[in-house]
Amino acid sequence: PPKALIPRFQELEYIRSYLLGKMGWELINSVPNVSGGLGMFDKDVAIKAGGYGADSHAEDMDMMTRMAAHMMNNRLDYKIGYIPLSCCWTEGPPNIQILGRQRTRWASRLFQM
Repeated sequence: PPKALIPRFQELEYIRSYLLGKMGWELINSVPNVSGGLGMFDKDVAIKAGGYGADSHAEDMDMMTRMAAHMMNNRLDYKIGYIPLSCCWTEGPPNIQILGRQRTRWASRLFQM
């Protein structure tokens, strides 16, 4: 586990978001995004939905939206799942300035959607 305060904060936030948030959204098949480091997609569906957009700043949410739209428009059954036993190590921002830039980037990408 991280020792510095900011990475510990992000670890706690990830636990809240991934474990509690995504498991709740999964109950109604509405997981809004599959975060890059933890994502696994059906390649054929991803390609048919248009793949990753070169102009996208919110790749994970953009991909999920386009894949879900593709499945609904073609009246195909689909499930966006979350596996709580998955394990991934990610490096968190080491200080408040980098954390602020990260969150600004995330918010601007969400706004692009």
